[in-house]
Amino acid sequence: YDSYAVAGGMMVGGIPIWRLPREVTHEETDEYMEALGVDMRFNTTIGRDVQLTDLVNEYQAVFIAAGCQVPKAITGPDNKVIPGVDFKGVEQGLPFLEKVNFGEPVAIGKKVVVLGGGFTAMDCCRSAIRFGAEKVYVLYRRTKEEMPSDEYEVDEAMLEHVEFQYLVTQTEILSNDGEHVSGIRMVRNKLGDPDSSGRRRPVLIPGSEYVIECDTIIAAFGQDSDSAWIPKDLALETNRWGLPLIDRNTWMTSRPGLFAGGDYTEGARNLISAIADGRDAATAINRYLSGPEKGATEAIEIELPDFRRGMVDDYEAIPWEVIPSLPLAKRFSISVESETGYSPEEAVEQARRCLQCQLNIQIDPSICILCSGCVDICPYDCISMQGLKAVVKGDKLHQIAGADWDGGADMIIDEEKCIRCGLCIVRCPTDAIAMVKYEVASVNDRWNVSKIPVIQPEKAGGRR
Repeated sequence: YDSYAVAGGMMVGGIPIWRLPREVTHEETDEYMEALGVDMRFNTTIGRDVQLTDLVNEYQAVFIAAGCQVPKAITGPDNKVIPGVDFKGVEQGLPFLEKVNFGEPVAIGKKVVVLGGGFTAMDCCRSAIRFGAEKVYVLYRRTKEEMPSDEYEVDEAMLEHVEFQYLVTQTEILSNDGEHVSGIRMVRNKLGDPDSSGRRRPVLIPGSEYVIECDTIIAAFGQDSDSAWIPKDLALETNRWGLPLIDRNTWMTSRPGLFAGGDYTEGARNLISAIADGRDAATAINRYLSGPEKGATEAIEIELPDFRRGMVDDYEAIPWEVIPSLPLAKRFSISVESETGYSPEEAVEQARRCLQCQLNIQIDPSICILCSGCVDICPYDCISMQGLKAVVKGDKLHQIAGADWDGGADMIIDEEKCIRCGLCIVRCPTDAIAMVKYEVASVNDRWNVSKIPVIQPEKAGGRR
């Protein structure tokens, strides 16, 4: 059941065609899902056309993956809605992008202001340029370094002549005729103490108000989940925002057979995380319907031939190449992808730059003989032998108070310098060094880490 007329959710509604071509999403939704026999029912809004209670009673399992659909309010420094939000010409980011993506009429003025600093803001400002806006501003209340958007996104927008203003907050939307937007009043900020998110809180500077003339304002502060359509008669356990609480291991709500996940329960994130949630939830639902044994999925362990990663000789020799894009003069079509992407050969070459940070060297102190062989062979001097006084300082000294300070030592690995070449493993005469792969044990149990031994490079004399 989908309120959109096509499948794909945020991929087709919230991401512009010039960023994510529709042939890519259509291949996934139209070909693969239809081939699997999925019955897609479009233009159906739950709570209006169909009631959730009826679906729960009709189906053995129901999964809520509604995402975040409610735009956040346009508030000022006092966190209250600012005057003028109802003037014509004021748009919200997601509804604006839905018009862009579904071919609905888009009324864009000559001077456009985009409020916000995330990916939605970048999509909105660059889409406005493609719809003929002559001047586009992005106004953000913190500094450039604190913007949620990638630096690459900002650079691309600036290349397309978008102007960025930082450390500013909106206080009022203006209108000359009392009906249409004519400008927005801003105030300059300075950064104060960190807020609950850990970022420094913007503090307005008295007397620094100024006005930007504009005829369109797009608020791109993100979205929240909507709980208004969840019937009270389901008696679900909810959090303080009214959203269903779920079991992190099963994705099930307090109502048996009713599941929820993705951005709807986790908050707005990215496509990869939401799709991963969907896969894990599907596995959990299959287990719920089929039983633990039939619904289980098995992990497959694949042994690869031993090899030494070829990073020592050419490490840092492969520079980062900017993702190829269309020339500026050719990229302003709303339906043409602006990034042409790497060729297969370029993609493979860029992938070789990966440092495999999930792989980490571990030294077993019970069999390490402190021979310094690993220190000698390390090409980047990231392994060192340190005395105990250098390892343990301050209030931790009492934990090893009985140790021999003069003779004690430990092997220290600088993870930031380590390139995971594996030479120290080959050199170690006692097999005290191992390459260990760390990965999240479960998407639902995000803070548990499992250690998976990696096949060791071949040792001298044929040992492994």
